[in-house]
Amino acid sequence: MWELFAPDASLHSLARSQPFAGRDAIGKCLGLANTYVEDVRVVGELSGWLEQNDDDSVETHGLLLRVTMEDAPVDLVDVITLDRHGLVTSATVFASTRSFRAFENAFAAAS
Repeated sequence: MWELFAPDASLHSLARSQPFAGRDAIGKCLGLANTYVEDVRVVGELSGWLEQNDDDSVETHGLLLRVTMEDAPVDLVDVITLDRHGLVTSATVFASTRSFRAFENAFAAAS
């Protein structure tokens, strides 16, 4: 899945103060996260264009996910932006309050 990211992409999470920067770091994070995450289901999607500055906008998607982590249901929202080649340039992961602790543990392990 990491090959969907641009070489200089970033992955942000409220569970970590610094983003994962670059495709290699993101690949490591996603690989480790896959050991914690089960039963990934996309339950909704929002898409459109996000204004980046006065004369530029980027394709943006919001993925509503339902997963299982540590035997508990977790609701996630992934907000991703794409470059003109369709590669992810930025991803930000949000977790519901009730599931934040399990998600935080997985990201801490990836650090």
